[in-house]
Amino acid sequence: MKCNIVKDLLPLYEEGLCSSETAEEIREHLEGCPECKKLSECALPAGKVPEPDEATAMRKVNKSFRKNKIVNRILAALLGTVVLTTGVLTVGQALKVPYLPSFDTLISRHYAKRMVESLTNGYFDGFMTELSYDYMENVNLEGEFSDGSFADLVHKDAEAIKKAYNACYGETKLKDYDLKVSYGDVIRGTEKGIMCTADLKYEDGRTQQLVMVKNTDGLYKAFTVKQDTDEEKKLADTLMYVSLRNIWNTSGFAENAIIRDKELDTEKNVLESCFVSDGVTDRMDELYAAGYRVTESVFSREEFDTASAGFFYKVSVTAEDDKGSAVLNTRLYFDENGFYSPAEENCTVIADGCGKDLEEKLMHFFG
Repeated sequence: MKCNIVKDLLPLYEEGLCSSETAEEIREHLEGCPECKKLSECALPAGKVPEPDEATAMRKVNKSFRKNKIVNRILAALLGTVVLTTGVLTVGQALKVPYLPSFDTLISRHYAKRMVESLTNGYFDGFMTELSYDYMENVNLEGEFSDGSFADLVHKDAEAIKKAYNACYGETKLKDYDLKVSYGDVIRGTEKGIMCTADLKYEDGRTQQLVMVKNTDGLYKAFTVKQDTDEEKKLADTLMYVSLRNIWNTSGFAENAIIRDKELDTEKNVLESCFVSDGVTDRMDELYAAGYRVTESVFSREEFDTASAGFFYKVSVTAEDDKGSAVLNTRLYFDENGFYSPAEENCTVIADGCGKDLEEKLMHFFG
């Protein structure tokens, strides 16, 4: 038997695990091979493996079992919470009632919170990203409306909101706010709107309420409620202008307010309390006081001049004297401050037998 085989079999030989024939051959080899014999004499005895203590082993098993039991209970509680929350949100999504949260209201809370914090921290560009401009689909465009035109419009609106907000709350900081989110009225078909109301509390003790209404395009219209001071009113007007882009025209208020008969009270022009502008109402009473009658006033829907990034109405005003009538055709540009007096080159008067004085007064009817 070769030495390398004997060396491999020595551990088994020492333990008596070899067959009798193999053991005999190993003995004969050891007697004739000093190297292998020496290796056999130096072999270490087999080590003993201590038997485990049963009490210690059971303690370890119990500890592991208790640990797993606690983990399972925690996981079960978390799973139960997830199932319950999902169930409540699903029911709320189906019923769409004010007293139940839903997936929609949960998402809206996230965006409303971001809007509140963007506005009150001076990040006005971030605030603008959540505002809806859906009305632009119904605005008549004068010129080509590109991505650059829209970017200019949004930037202009952001500057207007920044100016109004800083004038009102620039000297103080938001201390805290309470945000409520719930379903509102039906806005289209069976789809209900979502209203987010943030009650703002400032460090100087003042309060304000910011209302964010989710639109059908997934973005928001924003309004402030409190208008006790001129600055608060200006902020409210600015947000309403940016969110709706409409000054009174939806109700026909401006049209009806312009129509006057000489028999009506003309001591105060009712438009003066509605528009903050550069004197657009200053010369209206001159026409009324002279005894002329405004018989018709027509406003177009909102239009947008892409060259100047300005909104305007095309306006037609018809007035009469005892001889005939005249029609003024012009455009009134407007922004968060109200209407502006039109440039004379944008005014034309078509006379039909009336006197020159009526023509002149009608030409400058809006200042």
